[in-house]
Amino acid sequence: MKRKTYWGYGVATIADAAPYSFVTVYSIVFFTTVAGLSAETAGMISAVTIILNGIAEMSLGYVSDNWNSKYGRRRPFLIFAVVPLGVGLIALFTDFGWDETLKVAVYIGAGFLFWIGFGAYYTPYSALHQDIMKEVFFGPAPGYLELWATYWGWSCRWQWWSCWQGWA
Repeated sequence: MKRKTYWGYGVATIADAAPYSFVTVYSIVFFTTVAGLSAETAGMISAVTIILNGIAEMSLGYVSDNWNSKYGRRRPFLIFAVVPLGVGLIALFTDFGWDETLKVAVYIGAGFLFWIGFGAYYTPYSALHQDIMKEVFFGPAPGYLELWATYWGWSCRWQWWSCWQGWA
Protein backbone atom coordinates (compact mmCIF):
# COMPACT_ATOMS: atom_id res chain seq x y z
CA MET A 1 0.00 0.00 0.00
CA LYS A 2 1.22 3.49 -0.78
CA ARG A 3 2.44 5.74 2.01
CA LYS A 4 0.11 8.44 0.66
CA THR A 5 -2.88 6.22 1.49
CA TYR A 6 -1.69 5.72 5.07
CA TRP A 7 -1.17 9.45 5.56
CA GLY A 8 -4.47 10.36 3.96
CA TYR A 9 -6.38 7.97 6.17
CA GLY A 10 -4.49 9.05 9.29
CA VAL A 11 -4.83 12.79 8.72
CA ALA A 12 -8.56 12.39 8.17
CA THR A 13 -8.84 11.42 11.84
CA ILE A 14 -8.47 15.12 12.65
CA ALA A 15 -11.80 15.75 10.90
CA ASP A 16 -13.40 13.28 13.28
CA ALA A 17 -11.56 14.00 16.55
CA ALA A 18 -11.46 17.80 16.51
CA PRO A 19 -15.19 18.60 16.22
CA TYR A 20 -16.16 15.67 18.47
CA SER A 21 -13.82 16.81 21.24
CA PHE A 22 -14.80 20.45 20.81
CA VAL A 23 -18.53 19.78 21.07
CA THR A 24 -18.36 17.25 23.89
CA VAL A 25 -16.08 19.44 26.00
CA TYR A 26 -17.34 22.96 25.33
CA SER A 27 -21.04 22.77 24.39
CA ILE A 28 -22.40 22.64 27.94
CA VAL A 29 -19.94 25.31 29.04
CA PHE A 30 -21.12 27.51 26.16
CA PHE A 31 -24.79 26.88 26.87
CA THR A 32 -24.46 27.79 30.55
CA THR A 33 -22.02 30.71 30.40
CA VAL A 34 -22.53 32.42 27.05
CA ALA A 35 -26.10 31.46 26.06
CA GLY A 36 -27.34 31.83 29.65
CA LEU A 37 -29.18 28.51 29.88
CA SER A 38 -29.45 26.54 33.09
CA ALA A 39 -27.23 23.50 33.60
CA GLU A 40 -30.28 21.21 33.49
CA THR A 41 -31.38 22.65 30.15
CA ALA A 42 -27.86 22.40 28.72
CA GLY A 43 -27.60 18.77 29.77
CA MET A 44 -31.04 18.04 28.33
CA ILE A 45 -30.03 19.58 24.98
CA SER A 46 -26.92 17.38 24.84
CA ALA A 47 -28.83 14.26 25.83
CA VAL A 48 -31.69 14.79 23.38
CA THR A 49 -29.39 15.46 20.44
CA ILE A 50 -27.26 12.39 21.16
CA ILE A 51 -30.33 10.16 21.57
CA LEU A 52 -31.82 11.46 18.29
CA ASN A 53 -28.49 10.82 16.61
CA GLY A 54 -28.36 7.29 17.98
CA ILE A 55 -31.73 6.56 16.43
CA ALA A 56 -30.65 8.02 13.07
CA GLU A 57 -27.28 6.23 13.14
CA MET A 58 -28.91 2.82 13.16
CA SER A 59 -29.79 3.14 9.50
CA LEU A 60 -26.71 5.11 8.43
CA GLY A 61 -24.31 2.17 8.78
CA TYR A 62 -26.54 -0.05 6.72
CA VAL A 63 -26.95 2.57 4.00
CA SER A 64 -23.21 3.23 3.94
CA ASP A 65 -22.37 -0.46 3.60
CA ASN A 66 -24.81 -0.95 0.74
CA TRP A 67 -24.24 2.33 -1.12
CA ASN A 68 -23.10 2.06 -4.73
CA SER A 69 -21.96 5.03 -6.77
CA LYS A 70 -19.28 5.87 -9.27
CA TYR A 71 -17.38 7.61 -6.41
CA GLY A 72 -17.33 4.51 -4.21
CA ARG A 73 -19.22 3.35 -1.13
CA ARG A 74 -17.77 5.70 1.47
CA ARG A 75 -16.56 8.84 -0.31
CA PRO A 76 -19.98 10.47 -0.97
CA PHE A 77 -20.76 10.31 2.77
CA LEU A 78 -17.39 11.77 3.73
CA ILE A 79 -17.90 14.69 1.33
CA PHE A 80 -21.58 15.28 2.13
CA ALA A 81 -20.94 15.30 5.90
CA VAL A 82 -18.99 18.56 5.72
CA VAL A 83 -22.13 20.67 5.23
CA PRO A 84 -24.33 19.56 8.16
CA LEU A 85 -21.31 19.15 10.43
CA GLY A 86 -20.06 22.68 9.70
CA VAL A 87 -23.46 24.38 9.85
CA GLY A 88 -24.37 22.52 13.03
CA LEU A 89 -21.05 23.35 14.67
CA ILE A 90 -21.38 27.05 13.90
CA ALA A 91 -25.01 27.18 15.04
CA LEU A 92 -24.22 25.29 18.26
CA PHE A 93 -21.74 27.97 19.30
CA THR A 94 -23.70 31.05 18.31
CA ASP A 95 -25.64 33.04 20.89
CA PHE A 96 -28.77 34.15 19.09
CA GLY A 97 -30.03 36.33 21.93
CA TRP A 98 -33.56 34.92 21.73
CA ASP A 99 -35.81 33.76 24.55
CA GLU A 100 -34.93 30.48 26.26
CA THR A 101 -37.58 28.33 24.59
CA LEU A 102 -36.49 29.34 21.10
CA LYS A 103 -32.82 28.91 22.05
CA VAL A 104 -33.48 25.36 23.25
CA ALA A 105 -35.28 24.47 20.00
CA VAL A 106 -32.51 25.99 17.86
CA TYR A 107 -29.73 24.31 19.85
CA ILE A 108 -31.47 20.93 19.66
CA GLY A 109 -31.82 21.38 15.90
CA ALA A 110 -28.20 22.52 15.55
CA GLY A 111 -26.99 19.67 17.73
CA PHE A 112 -28.95 17.14 15.70
CA LEU A 113 -27.55 18.64 12.50
CA PHE A 114 -24.02 18.46 13.91
CA TRP A 115 -24.38 14.86 15.09
CA ILE A 116 -25.94 13.78 11.78
CA GLY A 117 -22.99 15.35 9.96
CA PHE A 118 -20.56 13.77 12.38
CA GLY A 119 -22.22 10.38 12.01
CA ALA A 120 -22.34 10.70 8.23
CA TYR A 121 -18.57 11.20 8.36
CA TYR A 122 -17.50 8.93 11.19
CA THR A 123 -19.56 5.82 10.40
CA PRO A 124 -18.27 5.37 6.83
CA TYR A 125 -14.79 6.56 7.85
CA SER A 126 -14.49 3.96 10.61
CA ALA A 127 -15.71 1.27 8.18
CA LEU A 128 -13.26 2.49 5.55
CA HIS A 129 -10.27 1.02 7.36
CA GLN A 130 -11.58 -2.47 6.65
CA ASP A 131 -11.69 -1.63 2.94
CA ILE A 132 -8.19 -0.14 3.00
CA MET A 133 -6.61 -2.82 5.15
CA LYS A 134 -7.84 -5.76 3.09
CA GLU A 135 -4.63 -5.36 1.14
CA VAL A 136 -2.48 -5.60 4.26
CA PHE A 137 -4.28 -7.77 6.81
CA PHE A 138 -6.37 -10.84 6.23
CA GLY A 139 -8.65 -11.31 9.21
CA PRO A 140 -9.76 -9.37 12.26
CA ALA A 141 -6.41 -7.70 13.03
CA PRO A 142 -7.46 -4.10 12.16
CA GLY A 143 -10.41 -4.34 14.56
CA TYR A 144 -8.17 -5.52 17.39
CA LEU A 145 -5.64 -2.80 16.67
CA GLU A 146 -8.36 -0.16 16.69
CA LEU A 147 -9.74 -1.50 19.98
CA TRP A 148 -6.28 -1.41 21.55
CA ALA A 149 -5.61 2.15 20.29
CA THR A 150 -9.01 3.35 21.51
CA TYR A 151 -8.47 1.85 24.96
CA TRP A 152 -5.07 3.45 25.40
CA GLY A 153 -6.26 6.74 23.92
CA TRP A 154 -9.08 7.02 26.46
CA SER A 155 -6.87 5.84 29.32
CA CYS A 156 -4.24 8.46 28.55
CA ARG A 157 -6.89 11.18 28.18
CA TRP A 158 -8.44 10.46 31.56
CA GLN A 159 -5.03 10.11 33.21
CA TRP A 160 -4.04 13.53 31.88
CA TRP A 161 -7.34 15.02 33.03
CA SER A 162 -7.01 13.60 36.55
CA CYS A 163 -3.40 14.87 36.83
CA TRP A 164 -4.48 18.30 35.61
CA GLN A 165 -7.29 18.39 38.19
CA GLY A 166 -4.89 17.25 40.92
CA TRP A 167 -6.71 13.95 41.54
CA ALA A 168 -3.76 11.66 40.88
